[in-house]
Amino acid sequence: MHLSGKLMRLITTATVLLLTGVAHSQCGPYKSHPVWPDTLGSAYVSSTECGSGTQITSVLWDNGDTDWYTDDLSVGAHSVVLYVDQDPVETLDFEIEQLAWDLNQNVFLYAGEIAVSIAAEVPYCPSLLFDGHHCPIDPDSTLVYLLQDGVAIDSLSPASCLGVRHQWTGLPAGHTYQTYVVDHSGCGSFGYGEPVFSYSLGGAFFELVSEPTVSGNDGSLTVTAVVPDDTDPASPPLPLTGALALFTWPDNVEPVGPTIPGTSGTWQGLAAGEYLLTFTPDLLCSAADSIITIGYFTGVDDLTADPTDRRVWPVPATDVLFWSGGVQERVWVTDLQGRIVLEGNRTSQLDIAGLVPGSYLVHFDDGGRRSFVKD
Repeated sequence: MHLSGKLMRLITTATVLLLTGVAHSQCGPYKSHPVWPDTLGSAYVSSTECGSGTQITSVLWDNGDTDWYTDDLSVGAHSVVLYVDQDPVETLDFEIEQLAWDLNQNVFLYAGEIAVSIAAEVPYCPSLLFDGHHCPIDPDSTLVYLLQDGVAIDSLSPASCLGVRHQWTGLPAGHTYQTYVVDHSGCGSFGYGEPVFSYSLGGAFFELVSEPTVSGNDGSLTVTAVVPDDTDPASPPLPLTGALALFTWPDNVEPVGPTIPGTSGTWQGLAAGEYLLTFTPDLLCSAADSIITIGYFTGVDDLTADPTDRRVWPVPATDVLFWSGGVQERVWVTDLQGRIVLEGNRTSQLDIAGLVPGSYLVHFDDGGRRSFVKD
């Protein structure tokens, strides 16, 4: 039977239409995406898996390439046309994605010190059937760095793009912390976490309305302010926000009474003994704390007390020396030979842990002085 030319063309057209949309599910394109700073990807289609019943004979990519594999594809939407001989039978649309290291970095306060955690990974790691990396990351050449003020102080290796998880603890406040991951191989992918500055309240002190005392079993403690050290460049900006809490010392487990928002508050009904007073700021900042002794004597000395009647405690003192009369502009400690061995400014307490055990005199700028014993 002989077919006319017109009928033959119709049959050929119908055959092409039937082929449209019936490419094999694993035909592709198989995409390789760039990982920053690489911005170009690649793709290919499988000549043996494309088509159904009819072999795809050639392809045309939207960048003009006619090979089964094409390189230098920019990030964005692309397409490839599949041909049987000279006839286009299907167009496959796809996208090249810009990938990057995802650094889930967290800088936080842990046990009164700064901690940094990281969970780093790259999408399509491990590679999926149709999606991978244009330049695969080499775990043996990839390191994760912890930067303190821009300088690496620790590193982790090897680091797989499948995921890196680590936490650094016990870091000092007053520094900028940041994580950094880099593949030192030819691929050269890298990523930075957000730099975070950790403030310090190490030089802060509590202003007390009076010497904490107890009468019977009804002691009280009133804090009027938390005052940062204004000479410390790492001090947090004012006004401070956060919360005050009081714990029995040294067990320091459950708060005594309520946690009080702000920088001032009062606790009542306290038994005589030692307490840990803390202020936890809302900013990323080391907490301020102080050991407070609720005196075993009765009576309360207010801020205008006669310097000659000033009390100091605890007796003997071990780590911190307190006194009645509130904040002093200048306080200094002398040994029995009159030599100044310790000084403090604008404070209501002194850290005496570094003093050699023995007898001392503490002097106040309003003319008062008291002897004490360092245990």
